[in-house]
Formats: sequence, C-alpha cells, structure tokens
Amino acid sequence: MKRLIILAVLVMLVVGCSGEAEPVGTPVPINTPEPTPTCSERDGGKYVEQLSDIVMEWDDATSIAHSTGRGNLPGPVGELQRIRRETLKIEVPECAESAQVSLAVYMEFTIDGFLAFMRQESDSAVDSEFENASISFDLYIEEMDKILGE
Repeated sequence: MKRLIILAVLVMLVVGCSGEAEPVGTPVPINTPEPTPTCSERDGGKYVEQLSDIVMEWDDATSIAHSTGRGNLPGPVGELQRIRRETLKIEVPECAESAQVSLAVYMEFTIDGFLAFMRQESDSAVDSEFENASISFDLYIEEMDKILGE
C-alpha cells in the first residue's frame, strides 16, 4: 500500500513537471470604450433636426407593420428598409455616432423581427429579434439624452 502511494506521487510529479506550464494570473487587456464627445448645441441640434422627420416616419411605418397580417408584410417591411437606408445617409457629427449606430441596430433588429415572423420562424426567434431591437432602442435613447444634455 505504501509503495502504491509513493508510485502515485511520483507519477503526479513527473506528469506535473512535463510540458510547458501555463501562466497563472496573466492580465487580460480590457478595451475601455472611448467617452462620447459632447455635442455642441449646433451639432446636436442639427443631428436631432435631421432625425425628427425620419423617426416620425419610422414610428408610423412600424405601427402599420405591427397591425399588418403576415401575408401582407412585404410592403411595410420594404418601407422600413427604405427608411433605414435613409437614416444611414444622414451626416452624423462625431458626438452622435453612438446614437446613430444604436438607431441603425435597432432598426435592423426590428426589420429582422418582421422578416422572421414572415418566414414563420418560432415565436422565440421572433421575440428575440424584437427584444434585441428594444435593447438597442434603449441605448439609442440614452445616447440621445447625452446629446440633448438631459
């Protein structure tokens, strides 16, 4: 029995000492996001002004899409895609880039939600797209609050 224990300890030492040891506690670099530059009243106001009509049009188009039957969704979804493309053409000041990205992602997830519904994907898949849209919209609102100084 004593020999078996000694043999086991020796095997563990030989196995433990062979090969390269992996570093322990190696720090992992963290990408710290750059702070969003503050918008001047002029830049922020211009951006908000450019978006106001588009956002109202988007809101109307999503209301129509939500009240449209599955078979008739291609038209409303096409309209949402057109509005998203228009949104991407807006000249965005550096201070509003995060808001613009969040808005574009929100729009994309919303469109993907309607497309998933049209393809008759599972309820969980459709819900997931709309949940991601909601999260992105919340981020957009946070960024807009920064731009507006609220």
